[in-house]
Order: sequence, then structure tokens, then C-alpha cells
Amino acid sequence: MENTFLILDESPSMGDVFDDAVNYLIDLIISKVARGKKKDLVGIITVHDSTTSNPMNDRNPEEWLNCVIEEPKLFNWELLGKLYRDRFRLNPTNPGDCEADLPRALAIALQYIADLNGNKRRKSAIHSIILVSNLDAECSWDGLIEPICSLALQYDVLIGIVYFTKGGSQDSNPSFLTYQNNLESFTRLISILQKQSASIKGRVHESFVCSFDKAKDYLRDYRMEPPKRITPVRTFNGEIRLCCDLNSIDLQNTLGDLRNLNDISDYMPKYDKWKDPFSLSFMADGYPLTKDDVVNLTQDVGVNEEDSHFRVFPIHHVREHYVEEQTEDDTISTKVIHDYALQKGYRYGSSIIPATSAIERQLEMLTYSGIDIISFTKKSQIPPWYYRGETILLIPTKDSSKKDLYAFNQLAQSMLSSGTLAIARVVQRTGRPAVLAALIPNVILTKNTKYYLKKEDGSLKRTISQMESDEPKHYYGFSMVKLFFKEDEKIPILGKVSGLSEEEDGDKNYPTREMVACMEKLVDAMDIDELNGIDDKKVTENLYIELNDFDTLPIPWKMGIDQESSFKSLNKVTRQILSQNSPKTHFLQKVLKTVYHYQLEDAQEGDNLYDLVEKSKNGVVTEDEKTFFDLICEELCKTHDFIPHFGPEVEMEELKIFETDKVEKKVIIKEEVKEDELKSVEELLGYQA
Repeated sequence: MENTFLILDESPSMGDVFDDAVNYLIDLIISKVARGKKKDLVGIITVHDSTTSNPMNDRNPEEWLNCVIEEPKLFNWELLGKLYRDRFRLNPTNPGDCEADLPRALAIALQYIADLNGNKRRKSAIHSIILVSNLDAECSWDGLIEPICSLALQYDVLIGIVYFTKGGSQDSNPSFLTYQNNLESFTRLISILQKQSASIKGRVHESFVCSFDKAKDYLRDYRMEPPKRITPVRTFNGEIRLCCDLNSIDLQNTLGDLRNLNDISDYMPKYDKWKDPFSLSFMADGYPLTKDDVVNLTQDVGVNEEDSHFRVFPIHHVREHYVEEQTEDDTISTKVIHDYALQKGYRYGSSIIPATSAIERQLEMLTYSGIDIISFTKKSQIPPWYYRGETILLIPTKDSSKKDLYAFNQLAQSMLSSGTLAIARVVQRTGRPAVLAALIPNVILTKNTKYYLKKEDGSLKRTISQMESDEPKHYYGFSMVKLFFKEDEKIPILGKVSGLSEEEDGDKNYPTREMVACMEKLVDAMDIDELNGIDDKKVTENLYIELNDFDTLPIPWKMGIDQESSFKSLNKVTRQILSQNSPKTHFLQKVLKTVYHYQLEDAQEGDNLYDLVEKSKNGVVTEDEKTFFDLICEELCKTHDFIPHFGPEVEMEELKIFETDKVEKKVIIKEEVKEDELKSVEELLGYQA
């Protein structure tokens, strides 16, 4: 859970920049709403408010006035619209002597965090405070530096100060001295926090002071991120076994579940994997390395009734079985059969065997979770199109013993040094079918481990003393990619074209030599694993996995794949791929943002989104004389370049393919068109003014 407190200065000196400050806070909240996290709460604090409601004023009345704090809540689009319309208001009156200024607003937020935690020893939530102001109001720091630092360090609170820059001098601008003193005071506060938290390295150590322009530039636009965050859920927990007697293990597991045998010792194999000197077994956990977001289909349908109103009805999926009956007069009728009258059966030759419950139990194949390595092979021996299944990241368990940890790391080190991968039989969960998968060893690059790579000797191996040090144990991992082969599937024998059409009157069914060369160039151009601009052929990018480490709160610095490091593990192409989203994501987020901001700015009380769209079709509703559809069109046109360029284009001018002397490229000539010649979006959509 994360609690974020946003402090807004509503003093009259904020008049010129108040709208910018409100929009910045709204964008911060929108970035959270778009992610859809259910435990990402936001609390609003307003300074120089017209009313008073805060815990410090309850303790000392008449000394912490005109400051309102709201309890953190989960925002949605409706609450965000209410906040935009009713909550943020510039107060034109001058501040009084007993008002809570900006430093006291920080103290109020920290005291509220202390009240939330109470006497809890374990802090289950993380906290952040973002203050936005132009620093023009008078502030008093008497007796506040020490308690603010103490509470921030105790509860590991990230404090961010976003200020509007002010130019000029004291002579030209009377409030410049106040602005300068406030900026120096906040800078000194953050410096003290960073110095005192140097040994902790928690969130409080990441506190910052930055200008509004810089904060706005670094604000994570939610259009560039997935619309919701995925929390890793463990999908595998079991053993990884090597050189074990797989048949004996399966028989032991099956006999162990039998309940109708009095004595199974006569049938139980004598194999013991723990005593077998050639067997290797250790525990591992699996987490999704890649995640596909499944879009649920709608279960409702809208029906237009006679009064032009829509009604929504649920969709029911019904499957009926029926038989055809022929009567004595040769008429054929259908009769519906209920489910209880149906009997499942298996065809065996020309006979059908009824599948009773007893037969169904005998046909069940008992499987148990585990990964059994059955062979090793070079990476180059597996065609890349075999990797088409789900990918799971295997790492040691959280409570791994030293034996399991050493076995896991040594197996990964050996496979990395030899450039091999393992083919394994995988049962992901008990009762699930057995499938084949490839185990690819990797070095996991995280915020903590990416700097531990030893580049001096070019080796990726660590000694036992290094494993026992304070380095994270999740240093090595396996990428388990499911293959599409199954136990009951066989590869068909297909024909293979192995000839070339050399002569002009050659066989038309064979490709020309030029065509084969063209296909080879095309395959080379599609190789996105080749490192760009690196001459060292020993550096192979597929050894590494770099996990995304996004912030829970968009704050002004670069993290994740854009973070600079001394070891460039991923090439330019891969970084482009990791930083992209699908066109659907960009399109939906663009439309949602435009629709929502349009609703906030132009909606009248009682209007819904449907009415707003209908109004925009018939007339101008915005100040800059642009309709709603024009705004969406302009926003969408700005994101036409999010598809990365993977490699050089294949030159095809001089190739001769299928008796064709030359294949010319199509050249697209961009013509400039005057604005008055362009059709409006309404005309394109069929809405005439």
C-alpha cells in the first residue's frame, strides 16, 4: 500500500501559476488512476484554505488554522472530477498570523502518517509527500526542522518539493527575498534528510527539490506506461531435478496416492534420489517473465427499444443437445435432451465404450509439480520459432538452503560457460499435464545486482565466499520457455525444397539463387539480438535479464531501462522494444485523456459524457474553436512513431526473383496540403454541420 499526500498552496500569490499547479497534481493522480492499483491512495492537503481541518489544530486550537487535510482515498474518475471542480480554489484573502504555512503543512502530513501507523512495529505502507508552491508566502521554521526530520526518518517518508522559479532581484521584485529564503530553507531540509538517511538508503533518502518545469518534464505520462501494473504471482513451486530416475519418481508419486492397497511396499520402487550420487535436486520458484493482459469480452448487450432508449440485458450462453426422431408417418421431429440423459463415451475401433465414473478415474494420469531435465543442447540447435509458449522466470526460493542455493547457481554457471540450455519435462502444478520446456540460464540484472558483474576476467562465475556475502542471492535465474511439443503429438514428415532454378527454362517450382540470397538477408535483418555498435563478439545479450523497476509514484528522475549504468547490458534495439507499448495502449490512453480533460473543462452540472459528445458534433464547445473530435485527432497524430526500427532495410533493387529483372521500391512522396483543403473530422465521420 502507498499513501501519497499532495500539498497545494492556495495563497493569493499563486494566482499566475495556480492552474499549472492544479493540472500537475491532477496529472499525478491520473497516472495512479490509469494504473488501476487498488492500494494506491492519495490524500489532499490545502494550505491557506478557507476552512480548517487537521490533527494539529485538534491538539492546539487556533494555532494551525486554514489548513485542510483529507484522509487518503482510492481515486476514480468521478472523485477526480469532483476534486477538480470543488476542492481546489484560490483563496484571495491575505494569510493570517495563526495560519499553518508550508513547513507546518509538512508537519501536519507527517503527524497524520504517525497517527495512521500508531504503535505498529511493522510498517505495511509506504508514504510520500509532494508539495507544490511558488514559495512567495512567508514561512516560519522555528522548532520544525528537528521534528520534521525525525518523523520522516522514522516512517521512511519521501518528501518532494516542486517550486515555480522566479527571476529578477530584490530591487525589481519585492517578494524575491522571501522566495529565496524559502527555497534555501527547503533545500537545507532535504539535504539534512539525505545526510541522516545515508546509511538507511530508504525512500526518505530519495527526497528531492526541483523546479516545476523539471518535474513536469520528468512526470511519467501514463500514455507511455501500461495502463495498470501487474503484481508478480508465483506460478511454480517445486523441484528442479537432474539425472534422477524419472520413472521411479512417477511410480512413487502414483502409489503414494492409492488408498485401496493395504501394503504398497512390494510395489514401491527402492530408488532414493537423496542417496543417489548422480542425482541433483533443488527447490525453485517461478514467476511470469512476460505477461499478456487478457481482455474480457462483454457479457451484456444493449437493445434499442421503441421509445429510442437503450436497455442493457445480460448475455446467457446456452448449449442444447437434441436428437431427431422419425415417426411412423415418416415425419422427423427434434427432441431436446437434458444433460443428465447424456453419456460420454470413447470410440474403440467400431465400438463405443461408455465412460463411467470408474473408467474416468482409471484414465486419469496423476501428475505432480516438478521440472525434470532430460537433455542438454546448444542454444544454436533450437530454432527460435520453437519458443512460442509462456515464459517463466525461475529463481531460488526465499528460504533456500545453502545446498539448494549452491546447486542452483552452479548449474546456471556451468550452462552459461558452456553456452547450453536444458530440455525439461515440466509439470507446473499438481494435476496439470506434462509439457516440454527449454531452460535458458541468465544473469538477472536488478537495481542491486547489475553493478556486481565481474568484467575484469570476463567470467560470470562467483566463488562460494561471494555467494555468502551480502549480495542478493537472486543473481542467477532460468528463463523457462514452454515448447509446443506434447507427449501425444508427432511431427509430420513434410517435403523439403532442396533445389535451385539455375537456367532460364529451369523448374518453376524451385527458387532462384537470388531469391535464396534475399531470404538470407531478410533473416539477418530480423536478428534483434545482435548488439549494435559493439565489436566484442564475446558479449552476448541473451545472457541477461533486466527486470523493470518502475516507481510507485512518478517523481522527477529516470529509472528502469533508461537508467544509466557502467555496464551496458542491453543494446539499443532491445531498449527500444522494452520502452514501447502496443498501438492499442497508446490509442486508448490518448482517447481517455482527451475525453476526460474535455469533460472536466466543458461539462455542465448534470451533463453526462454521451451528451457532451453529442454537443461537440453540432457546434463549437471549446475556447480555441476546436471540436472534441478535432482534439482527439490532433492528439493521435502526435504518436505515429512509437514502432521501433529493428534493423537495416533489405536492398531489393538488384535482385532477380521469379524471372523478374528488377523489383523497384515504392517511393511515397509527401505532399503539402493546405489546411482549408482538409476535410473536418465530422465530415469524415458522416456528421454534417
